[in-house]
Amino acid sequence: MAYTLEAFVLPSSATKAALTTLPSAVAVPLEQGLSLIPLTDAFAISLGDRFGAGMEFEFKDMPTLKGSAVKWAEQVSHASPVAFLEAEFFGGQGSQVAIGWQAGQITFGPLRATNAINQALRWLEIMPAAEMDEFDTLRLGRFRSTEKWARR
Repeated sequence: MAYTLEAFVLPSSATKAALTTLPSAVAVPLEQGLSLIPLTDAFAISLGDRFGAGMEFEFKDMPTLKGSAVKWAEQVSHASPVAFLEAEFFGGQGSQVAIGWQAGQITFGPLRATNAINQALRWLEIMPAAEMDEFDTLRLGRFRSTEKWARR
């Protein structure tokens, strides 16, 4: 079974201000006072409209993260830390990549590793529940795709 995730995670207290002018964005509440904002096609288009679709920027390991999304994350990070999480798995094989911003700067990653998402969540100061890792503590496996998170 496939699993894909392309989403920002940030403190829920900063979510409303971060999404004020982006009506296509969806914020999904998570445990421990965080929200997940799926990077859907509609959200990416809104970011392109706001910051310029032609912004040239790409991390080698994160081709879905375009310049307009990076610009938004940089701006949001002046109010609170924000991480971008990307995972893709099929049949037990796959990859994870994560990056985080704080005060307008990249302060975590970009990191491609088997536990990149857990490391980014630790950077966001997530406390794992008993006998769970950070990913499971936030129940990030409850939906199997970015689009399903948006429709939750």
